[in-house]
Amino acid sequence: MDGNADRSAANIDPRSEVSPVTSDAPQAMSVTPVLPDYGTFPRTPADGSDWIHPEDVTIVDGLIPGPRVFCRYRFEDRYYYFRYGEIHFRLRPCLWLPVPAEGIDIGDQVETIGVGMQQELFVSEVIDMHFSQHDRRIRYRLARTPSSDRYYYREQLRVLTDKTQLRPSDTVYREPVWDRQAYPPSDSLSLRPDDDSASGDTRRSE
Repeated sequence: MDGNADRSAANIDPRSEVSPVTSDAPQAMSVTPVLPDYGTFPRTPADGSDWIHPEDVTIVDGLIPGPRVFCRYRFEDRYYYFRYGEIHFRLRPCLWLPVPAEGIDIGDQVETIGVGMQQELFVSEVIDMHFSQHDRRIRYRLARTPSSDRYYYREQLRVLTDKTQLRPSDTVYREPVWDRQAYPPSDSLSLRPDDDSASGDTRRSE
């Protein structure tokens, strides 16, 4: 039996054979990621620039590959939307390294938590998120630190930025219907003084 017959007999899903290094590979998968999520690009996902939105090629060239941890927050018109602080760009589905979220984003205000007496305590802002290949976790760089090259881990920081988000209401309210017979428009109403008050006013005037 030839190779093609073996493949059909085994009922191999052709989606499982798509190379993950091509920009079209994840499009064939039926699993949709839960957004927002986080990850990094330790190497270029694919050759060329077809996987980058044409308007964002210059931005991405300065960011990928590298240790930066990006937030992927939306999918629209065949592109994922990413952000790194104030930097935003769009990519087609492509290979990246997912990183577990730790509840800290660039721009968050944080307070350092001292480890013994070896660390100075202060309040600052997160300006960089890098994934350490050695430690396999995120390292954070702060705007105002005793050492500009110093990175911190999650357990060394307390988030001060309020991240509370109200859940959208799922209550369906009925649209009110105006009963014109029971409640005629105001321009059809005549304002008349009460009979008792009117007679009282007449007596007082006499």
